[in-house]
Amino acid sequence: MRFLQIPFVPVRGRSEAPLRSGSGLSSLEPRVGCRHASRAVPSARLAAADPGRSHRRSVDRGRFQVEERRPVRRRRIGIGRGAAARRADGVVVLEATGGDVHPANRGAIWFRIVLQGQAVHMGRKHEGVDAISMAAGVVQSLEKYERSLIERSRGQELFAHYTHPVQVNVGIISGGKWPSMVAESCILEGGVGFLPNTSMETIKRELAALLAEHPDPRVRERHTLDFPKLHNDAYALDPGHPLPVALAAAAREAGLPGRILGWNVSCDARLYAHLGGMPTVVFGPGDVVNAHSAHEQISLEEMRQAALALGEFVMEWCGVNEDETGGLG
Repeated sequence: MRFLQIPFVPVRGRSEAPLRSGSGLSSLEPRVGCRHASRAVPSARLAAADPGRSHRRSVDRGRFQVEERRPVRRRRIGIGRGAAARRADGVVVLEATGGDVHPANRGAIWFRIVLQGQAVHMGRKHEGVDAISMAAGVVQSLEKYERSLIERSRGQELFAHYTHPVQVNVGIISGGKWPSMVAESCILEGGVGFLPNTSMETIKRELAALLAEHPDPRVRERHTLDFPKLHNDAYALDPGHPLPVALAAAAREAGLPGRILGWNVSCDARLYAHLGGMPTVVFGPGDVVNAHSAHEQISLEEMRQAALALGEFVMEWCGVNEDETGGLG
């Protein structure tokens, strides 16, 4: 069977990497195309290999649950966000992994620190309490905390290839209302990434202790801490489980790297793993490095390779009915 070779033609635009990594050949809905490809590619491959062989599939289109049957083995694979609606033997979450297979990813929690100062005119600066200078000290302490988190993360096999497997990031700082006034308040918002060997509750306790024991007495006495937004747990599946092993083999056959690695990004995979209790991996074309930026892009060739890999994987994982004759079902 011959496949068209497509030169590098990037699809550009914000959210193309995380969304179009799953859209594959479809432009109708994010993350749908590779689902369709996972159904269509096996049919095409079987038709080319043996036009008389039956390939029977059961597809629940509303939940994007793909089932493939043969007499001696039956497995179900859920692909995409609706996979948790039905119990599956494996879940593939479509994200921009560069063609690698991730049976684990780090968690993330967002924090908000409010530092309360005392506003005075700059002519009486030393009689006030500068919330911005307090914030500068807190940022330094967060950087130190990040270094300690990285050291604690050493020895985690799936994440050993990362120099910085976990992160502490301050993404938003807002404070002060007037250039010639000491800032009355300053707000820091950021996130902490953590591996499966650390719990979200541990991160909360450690951030609280960081502020309560801060060397600056102004910080100790004039801060509030909360976690009003993102709460993503980490998760991990044994890298030797048949799910990542089979998908990685299909990815390599399709020309993608197909390495089995942990991912230092968080996504919906944790929900299928923890709440659904299903073996879960993350896979897709594209690079997450520019995710959520205006520079996101993904090549059509990578989408083709990922679609082919998913099709090959579904045939291997779910099985093919070889005992019946007739056309494609």
